Amino acid sequence: MDYARQLFDKMPERNIITWTAMIAAYARQKQSEEVFSLFDQMQGAGIQPDQHTFASVLMACANKAALERGRDIHREIVARGFKTDVFVGSALVDMYVKCGSLEEAREIFDSMPVLDAVAWGVMIGGYMQNGFFEEALGLYEQMQLVDTKANTFIFTRVLHSCAILKMLELGKKIHEDVTRGGFESDVFVGNSLVDMYCKCGSIEDARNVFDKMPERNVITYTSMISGFIQCGRMWEAVKLFEETPDSNVMSWTAMISGYLQNGFVDEALKLFQKMPERDVISWSAMIVGHAQNGRFHESLELFQKMHTSGVKANPETFAGVLPACTNLTALPMGMELHNLIVKLGLQSDLFVGNALLDMYVKLGIIEDAYKVFIEMSWQDVVSWNVMIAGYAHSGQFEKALKSFQHMQLNIIEPNSNTFASVLPACGNLASLLWGEEVHKHIIRTGFQSDVYVGSALVDMYAKCGRIDKARKMFDKMPNRDIVVWNVMLAGYALHGYGNDALQLFEHMECHGERPDDLTFLGILTACCHGGFVDDGRKYFDRMTRYYQIEPALKHYGCLVDLLGRAGHLNEARDLINKMPMKPDVAVWGSLLGACGIHINIEVGEYAAEHLLELDPTNGSHYVALSNMYAAAGRWDDVKRIRKMMKDRNVLRVPGSSWIEINNQVHAFLTGDK
Repeated sequence: MDYARQLFDKMPERNIITWTAMIAAYARQKQSEEVFSLFDQMQGAGIQPDQHTFASVLMACANKAALERGRDIHREIVARGFKTDVFVGSALVDMYVKCGSLEEAREIFDSMPVLDAVAWGVMIGGYMQNGFFEEALGLYEQMQLVDTKANTFIFTRVLHSCAILKMLELGKKIHEDVTRGGFESDVFVGNSLVDMYCKCGSIEDARNVFDKMPERNVITYTSMISGFIQCGRMWEAVKLFEETPDSNVMSWTAMISGYLQNGFVDEALKLFQKMPERDVISWSAMIVGHAQNGRFHESLELFQKMHTSGVKANPETFAGVLPACTNLTALPMGMELHNLIVKLGLQSDLFVGNALLDMYVKLGIIEDAYKVFIEMSWQDVVSWNVMIAGYAHSGQFEKALKSFQHMQLNIIEPNSNTFASVLPACGNLASLLWGEEVHKHIIRTGFQSDVYVGSALVDMYAKCGRIDKARKMFDKMPNRDIVVWNVMLAGYALHGYGNDALQLFEHMECHGERPDDLTFLGILTACCHGGFVDDGRKYFDRMTRYYQIEPALKHYGCLVDLLGRAGHLNEARDLINKMPMKPDVAVWGSLLGACGIHINIEVGEYAAEHLLELDPTNGSHYVALSNMYAAAGRWDDVKRIRKMMKDRNVLRVPGSSWIEINNQVHAFLTGDK
């Protein structure tokens, strides 16, 4: 290139051909500044550009940084009368496409008086490259109507679009067009056909195309191997891999990924160790695959080996290894990776940022998650969802709602995960106004039939005290899973609708839905609040004998509470003593509370002894014991308990509550004014 420039500079006289040749050479080398400099010099020398010059200059404008310069060139093209030239028009479309300005590209495309296969291909390819696969296929169908013959470039783009959208029938029609056009022997088109059939799950059609191809390359074999892997036909994938001529890192990585996707982690490691060369993609496949198979320690070890070997991690590597830190609760390692991400300049990458957010949120470091969030160059719906869910799960419900507000202000369209995260915040704050606003948004965006969103709506209305609306939502749901049934049952239990809860349980069994441990927790709670002692015993027995569900501590706690409230204090105490696990504070606390109601000093003192041994600094336990003595008229014991509290520096914790006024939630304590 330097020698060519020297010759060019020494030329005594230059014409449009020599200027354009030099400009085109720099454009192919992606040296945009040299292109623009020569273009300006050429015009300064009085040489007027032609269609070939403009096409070369537009090639140098085909990136977002040069978009404005491209628009200037566009205006000059119009002024010089080259707007209708198909060659220049195609170059303009290509420039706008590569700058990501599809609307301007389509405007130029639609204004072109003549469209050849190149122009159609550029526009179709532009849609595909920017993720508008349906638009790409729609434009292909328009092209067919005007009888323009497709070329290799167009066929590969539309077949890829079919593969992404899993549109098998349209893919088969395009295959017929390929055959009619005589492109079946084209290796690039053949590879696209194999890939399309594999991704659409039609593995036999893919193999048929593969077998008929007169020429195959490593991409052909890799696509076919990946297809076998996706269909779970591992032995055929292995056989074809062994037959692959000139295997490269791509085919080796495809086979390794296949082993990992199917859970054959050790086989993947053996193959990885045999690889003649490894790149960041193969290392990342191993790191991500080990993490996805629950081999988190090995995932981190592989990352460290990769780093030691001098291979630089890419965004996919970090997005794969950070979940390993999350699952191992390895915050120090996660923070080290965060530092490395910053050092490599990848902190602005969306996928890396989201992986960091997810790690910090799941490890409970919400403040650090927020710092990552605000430092991201931009946030997508996943980023917002992670923050909203993080706030909701950590009990910061007001911040979850505020984040939802800010998300809307940033014109980020929420999805089902957003609503499933923000609705529990409304429910836990008992904020009916907020919940109804979110419900309206759900209706507008069409997510009301989503089972997860439906479950969250039922739960929100139940927690806000509108059990009627909760049941209305429940009845409207087209599909219900066990979660929805449990949420509705828990809502009835929470608000004391014991009979409704029992009826719902029977209705659930009639529908063939098998209850789980949470179902029985809800039904036992309903029995407890309704005072249904016999039913409680019956359902506890049904859980263990009929459904073979091992009772957890909470199930025992519910039954103890039920028996205690009904005055069966000795039975409750005996149940506690027979529990296979150690009773916690809640179990002993419910028994002590029941003893206070029924004034059973003997059992009450027994419960208090164990309770204060487990939790000696909680003032509410002392108060409950003192109240029991007071109810029995044992004032000396009341004084003794109060002195004990004073000696042990135990304080009474004031009660707290909240109220919603003008869509704002206000918290207050006992005694506040």
